[in-house]
Amino acid sequence: MAIACVLLCHSIETVYEMTLDEWRDAGIISRAFRLCGFTVGRFGVPLFLFLTGYLMLGRHFANEKDVSSFYRKRLPPLLTSTLFWTAFTFVFLFLYNDEPPNWDAFWRQMTFLGKPSMSMLWYMPMIIGVYIAIPFLSTALERFSPRALILPMAVCYVTGFFLPLVNLLIKVDGGDTALVGTTLHVGYLGGIYGFYMLLGYIMKQLDLSAVRLRYVVLTLLAAFTLVCLFQNALWKDKYNYGLWYDLPLLPICCVCVFILINQMQPLLQRNRIPDILSSISRIALAVFFIHRPVQLLLWLAVENIPAKKPILAVIIFTASAIISYLLAVLLCKAKLIRKFILGCS
Repeated sequence: MAIACVLLCHSIETVYEMTLDEWRDAGIISRAFRLCGFTVGRFGVPLFLFLTGYLMLGRHFANEKDVSSFYRKRLPPLLTSTLFWTAFTFVFLFLYNDEPPNWDAFWRQMTFLGKPSMSMLWYMPMIIGVYIAIPFLSTALERFSPRALILPMAVCYVTGFFLPLVNLLIKVDGGDTALVGTTLHVGYLGGIYGFYMLLGYIMKQLDLSAVRLRYVVLTLLAAFTLVCLFQNALWKDKYNYGLWYDLPLLPICCVCVFILINQMQPLLQRNRIPDILSSISRIALAVFFIHRPVQLLLWLAVENIPAKKPILAVIIFTASAIISYLLAVLLCKAKLIRKFILGCS
């Protein structure tokens, strides 16, 4: 579900220009597809972070040897795969765009001093930082109940989600000098990404099977509708807004989606469905690395097709998912490529 959301988000970004002029000229169906599809696509990264918290936090680290062992196992594949794909996408884009390479930018990217050429790779430095913190955060959480997280997570929500919304509304209203900030030093809380990860950990501690699904569905529909209406209002007000992970209602949407997926487990324990889903999830990171270049190449093949943009986006999404998965399966047959180039265990 998480990797599908990421592919959907980037498929829409491939087909749509995401500009005010395009929004103004688009029909209602095209607007609705872009708005709803892009919003669902933004569920991907939070779901990945939920899974990180759900699966990684709470592990036992008895001593420094356990921490060192965790780092030796987890960090080298993440680091080598990040560096490889940073270099690969740099070369790919200067060939794709037929522009001379900026080697100063290249070395900045390779040393984590500059943003990667392909925007999707922003995720990798973030997740490397998360993995460095996991042994210590996991050890702390082992000693306390989820209730101990109420205060720090409330502070994180206010500073990481609510204040950015206030500042966004100030900008939309035409102000740029009265932005709201805080003098509290809250970097230790991990920001919005740490918030999502802790939500995943909390959900692991709860009995999600006791949650009534109709309330979850109603909450999801309400929150999702409000997120879409909020974006639509900004676009109608001629403000070019790109939905990010700090919108206050987005965590609510993603919590509901995560609960629904969790509740689907009994339905999925049939025939070969668990095997198929496991095979996909094991190479999800490989699909993540591969899919964006595949989408850009596919766009060269379909951009002149006389079809509506929603149809083109569905074509890009479907074709890139299939091709990226098949390439990932093929490349993962080589153990060293699987581990150090594609980051898969």
